[in-house]
Amino acid sequence: MTAISKACVLGLFLCGLQVVSQQAQQPPSPKEDRQGNPVSIIRNDADSAITIEIQLNQQWTPVTIDANKDANVSGDHIRIATTRDDGAVITLVLAIGAGKKYRVFWNAQASMWDIAITP
Repeated sequence: MTAISKACVLGLFLCGLQVVSQQAQQPPSPKEDRQGNPVSIIRNDADSAITIEIQLNQQWTPVTIDANKDANVSGDHIRIATTRDDGAVITLVLAIGAGKKYRVFWNAQASMWDIAITP
């Protein structure tokens, strides 16, 4: 092999390594975490911290969100419960979409926690 051929082969090899390196370093899509799970943003519009539950792979996990803060969550459903004065528990469950933003707030008219999609 001539010196020019060796240089060309080496150059192609180094270019290939650069492309592979760039692909490996790209951050995950804002719609998924590093494991490929869907990620959504949940905003707590209440004046105090709240605890919601997020479902991922058929398992519910509690997540506490501080007042007027956002949380990135990996999951496909959200649920929040309200205990009424008569002891009844009202639970809202909502399917959530990857890359979407939702807000949790106190619905004074219904006297319970509520969830809304944020544009």
